[in-house]
Amino acid sequence: MRYIKILLILPILIYGGLKGYVWYEVKTTMDDIIATAAPFADITYDSVISSLEGTVGVGGVVIRPKMASDEFTIQEMTISAPNILDIIFIGRNAKNKEFPEYAALEFKKVGIDLNSKIFAMLGNMQAQAAMQQPQSAPLLVERIDALGCGDVVRFGRKEFIDMGYNPLELDVTFNMEFRKVAREMKINMSFKDRDLYDLRLAMKFPFDSDKIKSGAAASEQEISRLNIKYIDTGYHKLRNQYCARINKGTVDEYVDANISLLTAQLGAVLPEKTAESYRNFLINGGTVNVSMNPVEPAMLSGLSLYKNSDVMDILGMDITINGDTIDNKLIVWNENQFTEDKAEETNASTEKQELNPVAAKPSTSPSPAPAPVLASASANVSTPVSAPESVPADVSTPVSAPESVPADVSTPVSAPESVPAKAKVSVPAPVLAKTSAPAKPVPKKYDYRTVKKTQLSKYVGRKIKVETSTGKSHDGLLESAASDRVWIKMRMRGGEFSFPIKLVDVTDIKVYLYR
Repeated sequence: MRYIKILLILPILIYGGLKGYVWYEVKTTMDDIIATAAPFADITYDSVISSLEGTVGVGGVVIRPKMASDEFTIQEMTISAPNILDIIFIGRNAKNKEFPEYAALEFKKVGIDLNSKIFAMLGNMQAQAAMQQPQSAPLLVERIDALGCGDVVRFGRKEFIDMGYNPLELDVTFNMEFRKVAREMKINMSFKDRDLYDLRLAMKFPFDSDKIKSGAAASEQEISRLNIKYIDTGYHKLRNQYCARINKGTVDEYVDANISLLTAQLGAVLPEKTAESYRNFLINGGTVNVSMNPVEPAMLSGLSLYKNSDVMDILGMDITINGDTIDNKLIVWNENQFTEDKAEETNASTEKQELNPVAAKPSTSPSPAPAPVLASASANVSTPVSAPESVPADVSTPVSAPESVPADVSTPVSAPESVPAKAKVSVPAPVLAKTSAPAKPVPKKYDYRTVKKTQLSKYVGRKIKVETSTGKSHDGLLESAASDRVWIKMRMRGGEFSFPIKLVDVTDIKVYLYR
Protein backbone atom coordinates (compact mmCIF):
# COMPACT_ATOMS: atom_id res chain seq x y z
CA MET A 1 0.00 0.00 0.00
CA ARG A 2 2.87 2.33 0.83
CA TYR A 3 4.44 1.75 -2.58
CA ILE A 4 1.15 2.50 -4.27
CA LYS A 5 0.93 5.82 -2.43
CA ILE A 6 4.49 6.62 -3.44
CA LEU A 7 3.72 5.81 -7.08
CA LEU A 8 0.69 8.06 -6.92
CA ILE A 9 2.49 10.91 -5.22
CA LEU A 10 5.71 10.67 -7.29
CA PRO A 11 4.25 12.16 -10.53
CA ILE A 12 2.79 15.03 -8.54
CA LEU A 13 6.16 15.69 -6.93
CA ILE A 14 7.94 15.54 -10.28
CA TYR A 15 5.39 17.87 -11.86
CA GLY A 16 5.65 20.30 -8.97
CA GLY A 17 9.42 20.17 -9.06
CA LEU A 18 9.58 20.84 -12.79
CA LYS A 19 7.04 23.63 -12.57
CA GLY A 20 8.97 25.20 -9.70
CA TYR A 21 12.18 24.93 -11.70
CA VAL A 22 10.57 26.56 -14.74
CA TRP A 23 9.10 29.31 -12.55
CA TYR A 24 12.53 29.95 -11.05
CA GLU A 25 14.19 30.03 -14.49
CA VAL A 26 11.64 32.52 -15.81
CA LYS A 27 12.00 34.78 -12.78
CA THR A 28 15.79 34.62 -12.92
CA THR A 29 15.82 35.44 -16.62
CA MET A 30 13.43 38.37 -16.12
CA ASP A 31 15.51 39.68 -13.24
CA ASP A 32 18.63 39.51 -15.42
CA ILE A 33 16.86 41.52 -18.12
CA ILE A 34 15.79 44.11 -15.58
CA ALA A 35 19.34 44.38 -14.24
CA THR A 36 20.72 44.83 -17.77
CA ALA A 37 18.18 47.55 -18.59
CA ALA A 38 18.59 49.31 -15.22
CA PRO A 39 20.81 52.15 -16.57
CA PHE A 40 18.08 53.04 -19.07
CA ALA A 41 14.77 52.17 -17.43
CA ASP A 42 13.10 50.88 -14.28
CA ILE A 43 11.13 47.70 -15.01
CA THR A 44 8.76 45.98 -12.62
CA TYR A 45 6.32 43.06 -12.93
CA ASP A 46 3.58 41.56 -10.75
CA SER A 47 3.49 37.87 -11.63
CA VAL A 48 5.33 35.01 -13.32
CA ILE A 49 3.60 32.76 -15.85
CA SER A 50 4.99 29.23 -16.28
CA SER A 51 3.61 26.15 -17.97
CA LEU A 52 5.17 22.81 -18.77
CA GLU A 53 3.30 22.86 -22.06
CA GLY A 54 5.79 25.39 -23.39
CA THR A 55 4.48 28.85 -22.40
CA VAL A 56 6.19 31.21 -19.97
CA GLY A 57 6.01 34.92 -19.29
CA VAL A 58 5.30 37.71 -16.86
CA GLY A 59 2.31 39.91 -16.11
CA GLY A 60 1.71 43.45 -14.88
CA VAL A 61 4.86 44.90 -16.51
CA VAL A 62 5.58 48.60 -16.01
CA ILE A 63 8.45 50.35 -17.83
CA ARG A 64 9.64 53.81 -16.71
CA PRO A 65 12.47 55.27 -18.84
CA LYS A 66 15.23 57.07 -16.94
CA MET A 67 15.37 60.02 -19.33
CA ALA A 68 11.72 60.98 -18.88
CA SER A 69 8.82 60.67 -16.47
CA ASP A 70 6.93 58.44 -18.89
CA GLU A 71 5.29 55.13 -18.08
CA PHE A 72 4.46 52.27 -20.41
CA THR A 73 2.47 49.22 -19.35
CA ILE A 74 2.08 45.65 -20.61
CA GLN A 75 -0.69 43.58 -19.12
CA GLU A 76 0.98 40.32 -20.09
CA MET A 77 3.84 39.10 -22.26
CA THR A 78 4.54 35.45 -23.00
CA ILE A 79 6.89 33.23 -25.00
CA SER A 80 5.72 29.91 -26.41
CA ALA A 81 7.55 26.93 -27.95
CA PRO A 82 6.67 23.29 -28.80
CA ASN A 83 8.00 22.14 -25.42
CA ILE A 84 9.46 23.58 -22.26
CA LEU A 85 13.00 22.40 -23.12
CA ASP A 86 13.12 24.76 -26.10
CA ILE A 87 12.42 27.64 -23.73
CA ILE A 88 14.86 26.49 -21.07
CA PHE A 89 17.67 26.28 -23.63
CA ILE A 90 16.58 29.30 -25.65
CA GLY A 91 19.61 31.34 -24.57
CA ARG A 92 22.11 28.64 -25.48
CA ASN A 93 20.42 27.97 -28.81
CA ALA A 94 20.39 31.67 -29.67
CA LYS A 95 24.13 31.92 -29.10
CA ASN A 96 24.70 28.92 -31.37
CA LYS A 97 22.27 30.35 -33.96
CA GLU A 98 20.02 27.33 -33.61
CA PHE A 99 16.38 28.02 -34.50
CA PRO A 100 13.43 26.20 -32.93
CA GLU A 101 10.79 24.60 -35.11
CA TYR A 102 8.23 26.97 -33.66
CA ALA A 103 8.28 30.00 -31.37
CA ALA A 104 5.77 32.71 -30.50
CA LEU A 105 5.90 36.03 -28.68
CA GLU A 106 2.74 37.77 -27.47
CA PHE A 107 2.07 41.14 -25.83
CA LYS A 108 -1.40 41.90 -24.45
CA LYS A 109 -2.70 45.42 -23.93
CA VAL A 110 0.45 47.42 -24.46
CA GLY A 111 -0.38 50.91 -23.20
CA ILE A 112 1.41 53.77 -25.00
CA ASP A 113 0.81 57.47 -24.43
CA LEU A 114 1.73 59.39 -27.59
CA ASN A 115 2.08 62.55 -25.50
CA SER A 116 5.07 61.05 -23.71
CA LYS A 117 8.46 62.71 -24.14
CA ILE A 118 9.95 59.55 -25.64
CA PHE A 119 7.35 59.45 -28.42
CA ALA A 120 7.62 63.19 -28.92
CA MET A 121 11.29 62.68 -29.87
CA LEU A 122 10.43 59.70 -32.07
CA GLY A 123 7.68 61.74 -33.76
CA ASN A 124 10.09 64.55 -34.60
CA MET A 125 12.57 62.07 -36.07
CA GLN A 126 9.78 60.49 -38.17
CA ALA A 127 8.67 63.90 -39.48
CA GLN A 128 12.21 64.81 -40.54
CA ALA A 129 12.63 61.46 -42.31
CA ALA A 130 9.33 61.97 -44.15
CA MET A 131 10.41 65.42 -45.40
CA GLN A 132 13.67 64.00 -46.73
CA GLN A 133 12.02 61.07 -48.50
CA PRO A 134 12.27 61.43 -52.29
CA GLN A 135 8.97 61.79 -54.12
CA SER A 136 9.86 58.95 -56.49
CA ALA A 137 10.17 56.48 -53.60
CA PRO A 138 7.81 53.50 -53.63
CA LEU A 139 4.35 54.26 -52.27
CA LEU A 140 4.28 53.26 -48.60
CA VAL A 141 1.24 51.83 -46.89
CA GLU A 142 1.19 54.58 -44.28
CA ARG A 143 1.13 57.25 -46.99
CA ILE A 144 -1.92 56.03 -48.87
CA ASP A 145 -4.65 57.34 -46.57
CA ALA A 146 -2.73 60.62 -46.05
CA LEU A 147 -3.15 61.50 -49.73
CA GLY A 148 -5.55 64.41 -50.07
CA CYS A 149 -5.39 65.18 -46.34
CA GLY A 150 -4.09 68.76 -46.41
CA ASP A 151 -0.30 69.04 -46.21
CA VAL A 152 0.08 65.74 -44.36
CA VAL A 153 2.77 63.56 -45.94
CA ARG A 154 1.97 60.54 -43.80
CA PHE A 155 0.27 60.09 -40.45
CA GLY A 156 2.51 60.24 -37.43
CA ARG A 157 2.36 60.99 -33.74
CA LYS A 158 1.10 64.56 -34.12
CA GLU A 159 -1.68 63.62 -36.53
CA PHE A 160 -2.80 60.68 -34.37
CA ILE A 161 -3.04 62.94 -31.32
CA ASP A 162 -4.96 65.60 -33.25
CA MET A 163 -7.47 63.07 -34.56
CA GLY A 164 -8.03 61.68 -31.07
CA TYR A 165 -6.18 58.40 -31.57
CA ASN A 166 -4.45 58.37 -28.16
CA PRO A 167 -3.50 56.50 -26.04
CA LEU A 168 -2.71 53.32 -27.93
CA GLU A 169 -3.67 49.97 -26.46
CA LEU A 170 -2.15 47.30 -28.65
CA ASP A 171 -2.28 43.53 -28.75
CA VAL A 172 0.80 42.29 -30.62
CA THR A 173 1.62 38.72 -31.60
CA PHE A 174 4.60 37.31 -33.47
CA ASN A 175 5.23 33.67 -34.32
CA MET A 176 7.69 31.85 -36.53
CA GLU A 177 7.83 28.35 -37.97
CA PHE A 178 11.15 27.03 -39.23
CA ARG A 179 11.37 24.06 -41.60
CA LYS A 180 15.00 23.04 -41.71
CA VAL A 181 14.66 20.34 -44.37
CA ALA A 182 12.70 22.60 -46.73
CA ARG A 183 14.96 25.53 -45.79
CA GLU A 184 12.11 27.95 -45.37
CA MET A 185 10.72 30.20 -42.67
CA LYS A 186 7.12 31.25 -42.02
CA ILE A 187 6.36 34.36 -39.97
CA ASN A 188 2.99 35.62 -38.80
CA MET A 189 2.41 39.01 -37.16
CA SER A 190 -0.70 40.68 -35.80
CA PHE A 191 -1.35 44.21 -34.51
CA LYS A 192 -4.72 45.08 -33.01
CA ASP A 193 -5.94 48.19 -31.21
CA ARG A 194 -9.27 47.68 -29.45
CA ASP A 195 -12.17 48.30 -31.85
CA LEU A 196 -10.16 50.51 -34.25
CA TYR A 197 -8.27 48.14 -36.54
CA ASP A 198 -6.65 44.72 -36.90
CA LEU A 199 -3.60 44.22 -39.13
CA ARG A 200 -2.34 40.70 -39.91
CA LEU A 201 0.71 39.74 -41.96
CA ALA A 202 1.87 36.28 -43.02
CA MET A 203 5.01 35.67 -45.04
CA LYS A 204 7.17 32.79 -46.18
CA PHE A 205 10.73 33.01 -47.47
CA PRO A 206 13.80 30.81 -48.11
CA PHE A 207 15.89 30.44 -44.97
CA ASP A 208 19.15 28.51 -44.77
CA SER A 209 20.31 28.23 -41.16
CA ASP A 210 23.75 27.04 -42.29
CA LYS A 211 24.30 30.31 -44.17
CA ILE A 212 23.17 32.24 -41.09
CA LYS A 213 25.79 30.44 -38.99
CA SER A 214 28.55 31.07 -41.52
CA GLY A 215 27.56 34.73 -41.98
CA ALA A 216 26.90 34.22 -45.70
CA ALA A 217 23.22 35.16 -45.58
CA ALA A 218 22.00 37.91 -47.91
CA SER A 219 21.43 41.37 -46.45
CA GLU A 220 17.85 41.34 -47.78
CA GLN A 221 15.54 38.36 -47.68
CA GLU A 222 13.62 37.18 -50.73
CA ILE A 223 9.88 36.72 -50.28
CA SER A 224 8.12 33.53 -51.42
CA ARG A 225 4.64 34.36 -50.10
CA LEU A 226 3.12 37.42 -48.48
CA ASN A 227 -0.45 37.95 -47.31
CA ILE A 228 -1.74 41.14 -45.71
CA LYS A 229 -5.17 41.48 -44.14
CA TYR A 230 -6.29 44.85 -42.81
CA ILE A 231 -9.60 45.20 -40.97
CA ASP A 232 -10.71 48.77 -40.30
CA THR A 233 -13.48 48.81 -37.70
CA GLY A 234 -13.23 52.37 -36.41
CA TYR A 235 -10.00 54.08 -37.37
CA HIS A 236 -11.52 55.39 -40.63
CA LYS A 237 -13.98 57.55 -38.68
CA LEU A 238 -11.20 59.36 -36.78
CA ARG A 239 -9.14 59.83 -39.96
CA ASN A 240 -12.01 61.07 -42.13
CA GLN A 241 -13.17 63.64 -39.61
CA TYR A 242 -9.61 64.85 -39.09
CA CYS A 243 -8.86 65.25 -42.83
CA ALA A 244 -12.20 66.97 -43.50
CA ARG A 245 -11.42 69.41 -40.69
CA ILE A 246 -7.93 70.38 -41.84
CA ASN A 247 -9.16 70.58 -45.46
CA LYS A 248 -12.03 72.79 -44.31
CA GLY A 249 -14.30 70.63 -46.39
CA THR A 250 -16.33 67.44 -46.26
CA VAL A 251 -15.43 63.79 -45.91
CA ASP A 252 -16.52 63.17 -49.51
CA GLU A 253 -14.15 65.88 -50.75
CA TYR A 254 -11.25 64.29 -48.87
CA VAL A 255 -12.13 60.84 -50.27
CA ASP A 256 -12.35 62.19 -53.84
CA ALA A 257 -8.95 63.90 -53.48
CA ASN A 258 -7.43 60.73 -52.03
CA ILE A 259 -8.60 58.58 -54.94
CA SER A 260 -7.41 61.13 -57.52
CA LEU A 261 -3.94 61.41 -55.99
CA LEU A 262 -3.63 57.66 -55.46
CA THR A 263 -4.33 56.86 -59.10
CA ALA A 264 -1.89 59.59 -60.17
CA GLN A 265 0.91 58.21 -57.98
CA LEU A 266 0.22 54.65 -59.03
CA GLY A 267 0.18 55.74 -62.67
CA ALA A 268 -3.01 53.83 -63.39
CA VAL A 269 -6.66 54.22 -64.23
CA LEU A 270 -8.63 51.94 -61.92
CA PRO A 271 -11.73 50.09 -63.10
CA GLU A 272 -14.95 51.80 -62.06
CA LYS A 273 -15.93 48.93 -59.75
CA THR A 274 -12.52 48.99 -58.04
CA ALA A 275 -12.63 52.75 -57.51
CA GLU A 276 -16.11 52.46 -56.02
CA SER A 277 -15.04 49.61 -53.68
CA TYR A 278 -12.05 51.63 -52.49
CA ARG A 279 -14.25 54.68 -51.96
CA ASN A 280 -16.67 52.68 -49.82
CA PHE A 281 -13.75 51.29 -47.81
CA LEU A 282 -12.44 54.79 -47.08
CA ILE A 283 -15.86 56.00 -45.94
CA ASN A 284 -17.23 52.95 -44.12
CA GLY A 285 -14.18 50.82 -43.32
CA GLY A 286 -14.10 47.07 -43.87
CA THR A 287 -11.49 44.55 -44.96
CA VAL A 288 -8.67 44.68 -47.52
CA ASN A 289 -6.77 41.52 -48.47
CA VAL A 290 -3.51 41.62 -50.43
CA SER A 291 -1.87 38.34 -51.42
CA MET A 292 1.46 37.98 -53.20
CA ASN A 293 2.51 34.66 -54.70
CA PRO A 294 5.53 35.29 -56.96
CA VAL A 295 6.61 32.69 -59.49
CA GLU A 296 9.91 32.52 -57.64
CA PRO A 297 11.22 34.29 -54.51
CA ALA A 298 11.68 38.03 -55.14
CA MET A 299 13.33 40.93 -53.33
CA LEU A 300 10.83 43.71 -52.81
CA SER A 301 13.47 46.45 -53.05
CA GLY A 302 14.25 45.61 -56.69
CA LEU A 303 10.67 45.91 -57.90
CA SER A 304 11.02 49.65 -58.55
CA LEU A 305 13.08 48.70 -61.63
CA TYR A 306 10.05 47.08 -63.25
CA LYS A 307 6.93 48.56 -64.76
CA ASN A 308 4.02 48.95 -62.37
CA SER A 309 1.94 46.53 -64.38
CA ASP A 310 4.77 43.97 -64.41
CA VAL A 311 5.17 44.21 -60.64
CA MET A 312 1.69 42.74 -60.13
CA ASP A 313 2.58 39.87 -62.47
CA ILE A 314 5.97 39.22 -60.85
CA LEU A 315 4.44 39.13 -57.37
CA GLY A 316 1.33 37.26 -58.48
CA MET A 317 -0.62 39.94 -56.64
CA ASP A 318 -4.34 39.73 -55.89
CA ILE A 319 -6.24 42.48 -54.06
CA THR A 320 -9.70 42.19 -52.56
CA ILE A 321 -11.64 45.10 -51.04
CA ASN A 322 -14.65 44.11 -48.94
CA GLY A 323 -15.03 40.92 -50.92
CA ASP A 324 -14.64 42.51 -54.37
CA THR A 325 -11.54 41.16 -56.16
CA ILE A 326 -9.73 43.62 -58.40
CA ASP A 327 -9.46 42.41 -61.99
CA ASN A 328 -5.84 43.20 -62.87
CA LYS A 329 -6.63 42.94 -66.59
CA LEU A 330 -8.93 45.97 -66.36
CA ILE A 331 -6.30 48.28 -64.82
CA VAL A 332 -4.90 50.73 -67.39
CA TRP A 333 -1.29 51.50 -66.50
CA ASN A 334 0.62 54.60 -67.55
CA GLU A 335 4.08 53.50 -68.58
CA ASN A 336 5.31 56.90 -69.83
CA GLN A 337 8.57 56.63 -67.97
CA PHE A 338 9.51 53.54 -69.96
CA THR A 339 8.22 54.97 -73.24
CA GLU A 340 10.38 58.05 -72.72
CA ASP A 341 13.42 55.87 -72.12
CA LYS A 342 12.82 54.07 -75.40
CA ALA A 343 12.29 57.40 -77.18
CA GLU A 344 15.66 58.62 -75.90
CA GLU A 345 17.32 55.49 -77.29
CA THR A 346 15.62 56.03 -80.65
CA ASN A 347 16.71 59.69 -80.75
CA ALA A 348 20.28 58.69 -80.00
CA SER A 349 20.21 56.19 -82.86
CA THR A 350 18.75 58.79 -85.24
CA GLU A 351 21.45 61.32 -84.34
CA LYS A 352 24.10 58.71 -85.06
CA GLN A 353 22.65 58.11 -88.51
CA GLU A 354 22.55 61.83 -89.27
CA LEU A 355 26.24 62.17 -88.38
CA ASN A 356 27.21 59.33 -90.75
CA PRO A 357 24.40 58.85 -93.29
CA VAL A 358 26.35 56.64 -95.71
CA ALA A 359 27.58 54.25 -93.07
CA ALA A 360 24.29 54.23 -91.22
CA LYS A 361 22.13 53.62 -94.29
CA PRO A 362 24.10 52.45 -97.35
CA SER A 363 22.50 52.80 -100.75
CA THR A 364 21.77 49.46 -102.41
CA SER A 365 19.92 50.77 -105.49
CA PRO A 366 22.11 51.17 -108.63
CA SER A 367 21.97 54.55 -110.35
CA PRO A 368 20.19 54.52 -113.71
CA ALA A 369 22.47 54.67 -116.76
CA PRO A 370 22.06 57.62 -119.20
CA ALA A 371 19.72 56.56 -121.99
CA PRO A 372 21.43 58.42 -124.91
CA VAL A 373 24.74 56.67 -124.34
CA LEU A 374 23.23 53.22 -123.94
CA ALA A 375 21.31 53.60 -127.19
CA SER A 376 24.55 54.03 -129.22
CA ALA A 377 26.56 51.31 -127.57
CA SER A 378 27.54 48.19 -129.52
CA ALA A 379 29.24 44.99 -128.55
CA ASN A 380 33.02 44.90 -128.25
CA VAL A 381 33.28 48.66 -128.74
CA SER A 382 34.66 50.99 -126.11
CA THR A 383 32.49 54.04 -126.14
CA PRO A 384 33.41 57.23 -124.31
CA VAL A 385 30.38 58.70 -122.56
CA SER A 386 29.64 61.56 -120.30
CA ALA A 387 27.50 61.11 -117.17
CA PRO A 388 24.75 63.57 -116.36
CA GLU A 389 25.37 65.85 -113.44
CA SER A 390 22.66 64.23 -111.35
CA VAL A 391 24.62 60.98 -110.83
CA PRO A 392 26.76 60.94 -107.64
CA ALA A 393 30.46 60.55 -108.13
CA ASP A 394 30.83 57.66 -105.70
CA VAL A 395 28.49 55.28 -107.51
CA SER A 396 29.79 52.87 -110.14
CA THR A 397 28.30 54.46 -113.23
CA PRO A 398 29.98 55.91 -116.32
CA VAL A 399 31.03 59.44 -115.45
CA SER A 400 32.69 62.20 -117.42
CA ALA A 401 36.43 62.64 -117.10
CA PRO A 402 38.00 66.01 -116.25
CA GLU A 403 38.93 68.27 -119.12
CA SER A 404 42.64 67.53 -118.63
CA VAL A 405 42.23 63.90 -119.70
CA PRO A 406 42.94 63.42 -123.45
CA ALA A 407 40.41 61.66 -125.62
CA ASP A 408 42.26 58.56 -126.78
CA VAL A 409 39.36 56.36 -127.82
CA SER A 410 38.54 55.29 -131.35
CA THR A 411 34.85 56.04 -131.60
CA PRO A 412 34.03 59.34 -129.96
CA VAL A 413 30.47 60.18 -129.13
CA SER A 414 29.62 63.78 -128.53
CA ALA A 415 28.55 64.65 -125.04
CA PRO A 416 25.52 66.79 -124.24
CA GLU A 417 26.00 70.52 -124.77
CA SER A 418 26.08 71.24 -121.07
CA VAL A 419 29.14 69.02 -120.61
CA PRO A 420 32.54 69.58 -122.34
CA ALA A 421 33.25 67.15 -125.18
CA LYS A 422 36.65 66.25 -123.80
CA ALA A 423 35.16 64.77 -120.60
CA LYS A 424 35.23 61.11 -121.69
CA VAL A 425 36.19 57.79 -120.14
CA SER A 426 36.45 54.32 -121.61
CA VAL A 427 33.63 52.06 -120.49
CA PRO A 428 33.37 48.42 -121.57
CA ALA A 429 30.35 47.80 -123.79
CA PRO A 430 28.99 44.86 -121.74
CA VAL A 431 28.50 47.13 -118.73
CA LEU A 432 26.68 49.79 -120.77
CA ALA A 433 24.49 47.16 -122.37
CA LYS A 434 22.67 46.57 -119.06
CA THR A 435 19.51 48.61 -119.19
CA SER A 436 17.96 47.36 -115.90
CA ALA A 437 19.14 47.40 -112.30
CA PRO A 438 20.74 44.20 -110.99
CA ALA A 439 18.37 41.93 -109.08
CA LYS A 440 18.29 42.54 -105.35
CA PRO A 441 19.20 39.60 -103.10
CA VAL A 442 16.05 38.13 -101.58
CA PRO A 443 16.22 38.76 -97.79
CA LYS A 444 15.34 36.03 -95.37
CA LYS A 445 11.87 36.47 -93.94
CA TYR A 446 11.57 36.29 -90.16
CA ASP A 447 8.34 36.39 -88.25
CA TYR A 448 6.85 35.31 -84.91
CA ARG A 449 5.68 31.71 -85.10
CA THR A 450 3.65 29.87 -82.47
CA VAL A 451 5.55 26.99 -80.85
CA LYS A 452 4.67 24.35 -78.30
CA LYS A 453 5.63 24.74 -74.65
CA THR A 454 7.56 21.48 -74.79
CA GLN A 455 9.81 22.87 -77.56
CA LEU A 456 10.99 25.99 -75.74
CA SER A 457 14.38 24.60 -74.73
CA LYS A 458 15.38 24.60 -78.45
CA TYR A 459 14.85 28.35 -78.75
CA VAL A 460 16.91 29.66 -75.84
CA GLY A 461 18.52 32.95 -76.88
CA ARG A 462 15.88 33.83 -79.48
CA LYS A 463 13.29 36.58 -79.43
CA ILE A 464 10.08 35.45 -77.81
CA LYS A 465 6.60 36.83 -77.24
CA VAL A 466 4.49 35.33 -74.44
CA GLU A 467 0.81 35.99 -73.76
CA THR A 468 -0.66 35.08 -70.38
CA SER A 469 -4.13 34.38 -69.04
CA THR A 470 -4.23 37.88 -67.57
CA GLY A 471 -4.14 39.36 -71.07
CA LYS A 472 -0.56 40.64 -70.73
CA SER A 473 2.06 40.20 -73.46
CA HIS A 474 5.78 40.01 -72.63
CA ASP A 475 8.50 40.45 -75.26
CA GLY A 476 12.20 39.71 -74.83
CA LEU A 477 14.85 37.02 -75.22
CA LEU A 478 14.20 33.50 -74.00
CA GLU A 479 16.84 33.14 -71.30
CA SER A 480 15.98 29.63 -70.09
CA ALA A 481 13.11 27.18 -69.88
CA ALA A 482 12.07 24.60 -67.31
CA SER A 483 9.24 22.11 -67.09
CA ASP A 484 6.98 24.55 -65.25
CA ARG A 485 8.22 28.07 -66.16
CA VAL A 486 10.25 30.23 -68.52
CA TRP A 487 12.54 33.19 -67.93
CA ILE A 488 12.46 36.08 -70.38
CA LYS A 489 15.28 38.61 -70.46
CA MET A 490 13.62 41.99 -70.82
CA ARG A 491 14.97 45.49 -71.30
CA MET A 492 13.96 47.61 -68.32
CA ARG A 493 14.68 51.06 -67.01
CA GLY A 494 17.64 49.89 -64.94
CA GLY A 495 19.06 47.42 -67.45
CA GLU A 496 18.19 43.83 -68.38
CA PHE A 497 16.19 41.67 -65.99
CA SER A 498 15.03 38.09 -65.95
CA PHE A 499 11.23 37.89 -65.89
CA PRO A 500 9.80 34.52 -64.70
CA ILE A 501 6.45 33.27 -66.02
CA LYS A 502 4.62 30.10 -65.04
CA LEU A 503 3.79 27.95 -68.05
CA VAL A 504 0.38 27.18 -66.57
CA ASP A 505 -0.45 30.88 -66.98
CA VAL A 506 0.74 30.99 -70.61
CA THR A 507 -1.90 31.00 -73.35
CA ASP A 508 0.35 31.52 -76.38
CA ILE A 509 4.09 31.48 -77.13
CA LYS A 510 5.64 32.84 -80.31
CA VAL A 511 9.32 32.68 -81.29
CA TYR A 512 10.96 34.91 -83.92
CA LEU A 513 11.97 32.38 -86.60
CA TYR A 514 12.84 32.16 -90.32
CA ARG A 515 9.92 31.19 -92.54
